[in-house]
Amino acid sequence: MALRQRDLRQSIEYAHNVGYTGIGISIGECLAALEAGLEPTDIRRLLDSRNLELSELELIRLGGTSFQSRMNDALVELVAILKPNRVHVAAFDGEPAVIQQELRDLCRLLPETTVAVEFMPYSKLPDIESTMDLLAGPGCEQATMVLDAIHFFRSGASFTDLTLEVLERVSVLQLSDLTDARTDTRFESRHLRTFPGHGNLDLHGLLHTLCKGRPAGVPPITVEPFSDAIDALPLPWVVHEAFLSASQLLRECNWPTPLLTYQQPI
Repeated sequence: MALRQRDLRQSIEYAHNVGYTGIGISIGECLAALEAGLEPTDIRRLLDSRNLELSELELIRLGGTSFQSRMNDALVELVAILKPNRVHVAAFDGEPAVIQQELRDLCRLLPETTVAVEFMPYSKLPDIESTMDLLAGPGCEQATMVLDAIHFFRSGASFTDLTLEVLERVSVLQLSDLTDARTDTRFESRHLRTFPGHGNLDLHGLLHTLCKGRPAGVPPITVEPFSDAIDALPLPWVVHEAFLSASQLLRECNWPTPLLTYQQPI
């Protein structure tokens, strides 16, 4: 689940109390925690004490500026300390050849960690097709795809695009919903998300497609309903409501596992 402007210690505690199996954080959250006196080693110990996985660490930006490249280097260093299940990757700048080379280099640097690429309609990887083309490059065999529900629908994708080849590369499903679609997909993604099942997206259809189309089993789920309105609500209620909303949706779709991850924001 993704929340913004929240205390990391409290987020971990509430995620544990509600029943999440893991938490995702960003390098921004790590820096904020450091300012509050929480070293990366402290974050790892805190997660272990609450029996929570670090499901994902965000966000490597491929093809970016030299400053972003230095931030990427810092995030790679954090992998050895925090031991995330996945490192999430996106590309907002750069030429295709540069993006491809940087993904190949990242896979080489993190051979034991799942590298998960997220497509976004407003990025250099706007859809499933462009992301699959990137993943097909040499040296990127370990790289996978993040399937964010909002980006899936707003990129113009349909359920028929979720072929077996695509589904085999999906390493996580990020769940949230929308009630008010805008032409500015970046704005709605950052400011207008809501809890799964509270909006107008066909999440039932998406979940059913994943269940039927992936013989190897369903991917893990991260709940990610960050928005300006949700930011203003009390953290304990938000964490609980997100868990209840997602769990109800999964039950309605006969999802084979109830395990959910709580995600801090980029």
